[in-house]
Amino acid sequence: MPTPLINPIRVQGGTFYSFSSAVKDIQKTWSDDNSRFVFSKFVLLDLPNIETPSTSGANNENYIVWEGIGASYGSGTSSITHAIDPKISLAESFQNYVLNFEEEILNGTNDTATLYDANKLQTTSERIFWKWLTQINAIRFRNTTTDETSTPALYAEHSATNTYKKVVKYIGDIDVINNVSKGGDAYTEVYMNIPSIHGSTPTIMWKTLSDVN
Repeated sequence: MPTPLINPIRVQGGTFYSFSSAVKDIQKTWSDDNSRFVFSKFVLLDLPNIETPSTSGANNENYIVWEGIGASYGSGTSSITHAIDPKISLAESFQNYVLNFEEEILNGTNDTATLYDANKLQTTSERIFWKWLTQINAIRFRNTTTDETSTPALYAEHSATNTYKKVVKYIGDIDVINNVSKGGDAYTEVYMNIPSIHGSTPTIMWKTLSDVN
């Protein structure tokens, strides 16, 4: 297994997972004077529940279905049970799909990874993450309308309904970063400011990207 075991998400205190590509990007700034690593954006997600979609609403419900990866679950007729803590299930799925997939691409352990170009500004981690969410039935995308944007080939999340729960709630800017040095230890503090007067970010859009990575 390319990646080490990760801890389940904690209910209190928070959990931090980092991508290997992000670590490589930071390391690159140490050796390349033309490169700079910047914390710029953050996204708040509200992941749906882990349940079996009903037969009548299987085409619209976005319950998380772990067995949805590589399987046909659209009929909603399969029986899905989870005997372990869902926090463990989430960590295992994230590790086995997202982190291992990224590690294979970075290290060239599959056919396409041999072409990996570290000089590309776009990392693979974000693309793999959104693909993972679609594979576990957590999120769906639709074509944008002309009323939403004049730019072609953009996508938005499925509109909220009584069966579909929107996942992406808010996108904000990271504008407070402190470099701290205490007792010989140095670290960076990153603050995400979410004003109470803000609501959900309207009409968040995605675009497809294809490159050698």
